[in-house]
Amino acid sequence: MVEALSRLPFSGYSQEMDIMIVEDDAIISSHIAKLLESFGHRIISTCSSGEEAVKSANEATPDLALMDLRLRGEMDGVETGKELNQKFGIPIIFLSAFPLPASAQFAESSSFAYLSKPVDEDKLRKSIQRFNIQSKAANSSNT
Repeated sequence: MVEALSRLPFSGYSQEMDIMIVEDDAIISSHIAKLLESFGHRIISTCSSGEEAVKSANEATPDLALMDLRLRGEMDGVETGKELNQKFGIPIIFLSAFPLPASAQFAESSSFAYLSKPVDEDKLRKSIQRFNIQSKAANSSNT
């Protein structure tokens, strides 16, 4: 399925992004990584906990993070996403098979998006494109 997607034409602005995946299920993480690579993006880190994600972002800051809401460890996805965004300015796409909790109602703001699992490939592509365009606009205004 991923191979077929990579042959589909893509209209609109597309720029390769460095993406972090924060997902505690290795099979889902691998599937998302293959999908993102088929879109032309680079996976710079895959993390299974919030603590690992913050440490990884300290070492190499991604352009975007895909974040499961339910993670192992001390930090859940909401807390991790907020910290990554506040500390490093990383936009977050939250992913979950469960309804968006009240603590994550902010997830549809300019720095956050929410997609339900299983991930709809077209919605994922459009969400990434939205952050791509925002990143390009921010970079243009800084030069």
